[in-house]
Amino acid sequence: MPTLKNFLLDLLFPRQCVSCKKIDTWLCNQCFRHFKPTIHQVCYICRSPSEKGKTCKYHLSADSLRRLDRMIVSAHYSANPILKKAIHALKYKQKPEDISEKLGELLSQTLAFHLSIFHYPRCVLIPVPLHPKRLKSRGYNQAELLTQQIVTAFHQLLTINHKLLTRPKETASQVSSSTRAARLENLKGAFELNGTVDPDALYILIDDVVTTGATLEECCSILKQNGAKQVWGLVLARN
Repeated sequence: MPTLKNFLLDLLFPRQCVSCKKIDTWLCNQCFRHFKPTIHQVCYICRSPSEKGKTCKYHLSADSLRRLDRMIVSAHYSANPILKKAIHALKYKQKPEDISEKLGELLSQTLAFHLSIFHYPRCVLIPVPLHPKRLKSRGYNQAELLTQQIVTAFHQLLTINHKLLTRPKETASQVSSSTRAARLENLKGAFELNGTVDPDALYILIDDVVTTGATLEECCSILKQNGAKQVWGLVLARN
């Protein structure tokens, strides 16, 4: 339901597509159709070809309590300049409405292609949490908005748990960390468990962009150290 504030903002500053500048939408259908989805998934560690994003046996066995079992990527930045603009607008330009709907649709299509829900009777989606300070500053968690769109698209067959992981430690932006090792060090102790893990459930971590996978791995390690057997990552784009 639009608020009075949003109504006045739309009146004074009409919505414009982040790409073609069409009025009344932040991301028009025509630009959305230009997105090129990722057809072939890879192991997120070594980039070797992988069926439906499975982590290769070598890297999974090397650190099974930290590694994601799969990483599924909807698209790549290099092939989708419009997607890059849309994600930037979602995160930094305070434009969460129709952009989160469209990007959530893209994630839902990707997940539907790679997931047979009949093999996983209990599937829990977890949006990567923000530190309370950043959440207050932004006003929303973009990963949570995307996750809510996925649950709606799957007609509530999947569940969302946005409280299972918290982010009590404020960390520096990952952009400033150039290497995987530096990113992992930056994230040590950033997340905590707030609840009980179901060992029979499939947990899918949702985020907008992945670079090295360090953030998702840190979340994954918390879940696996507390009993989770299967943890996947699902992201819009790989940088």
